[in-house]
Order: sequence, then C-alpha cells, then structure tokens
Amino acid sequence: MYGAFWCPHCKEQKEMFGSSAKYVDYVECSTPDRSDQTQICKDANIDGYPTWILQDGTRIEGKTSLEILSEKSDCPLNN
Repeated sequence: MYGAFWCPHCKEQKEMFGSSAKYVDYVECSTPDRSDQTQICKDANIDGYPTWILQDGTRIEGKTSLEILSEKSDCPLNN
C-alpha cells in the first residue's frame, strides 16, 4: 500500500486491517514537510492515496474494501 501519513483515507484503510495492519507492506510517499513525494512513489507513478499495486501489476486506487483486496490478491480473509 502506497500512502501518506497525512492522508485520512490511508488511515481509514489501515484501520480496516485492525491488528493485521502490521502485515501490510506500506510505502510512505510523503516527505516529512508534506511538500513533495518520495522518489520510490514518483518512480511507481503514484498520484493518489492509498494506492495498491498487486503482485500481478494490478493497481487499485482509493480506499478499498477488504473483500476486494482479498479477491484481487488471492489472499483469503480470516473472519
């Protein structure tokens, strides 16, 4: 998940994972002063937060349900 520390949608997305958020591969895209984007995010052409890039290259932009992320990533949900 590509995101920014100041992004409310990113915060909400992380909260959806609850205690499993620690397993989300998170990439911070904002510089500390919020004035620019980190080079890794520029290189990945990230222009909105959160953005998911799955292993098959599929991009999902915006806050997304766990069900859709599960379906697209072949990662089952444990309810």
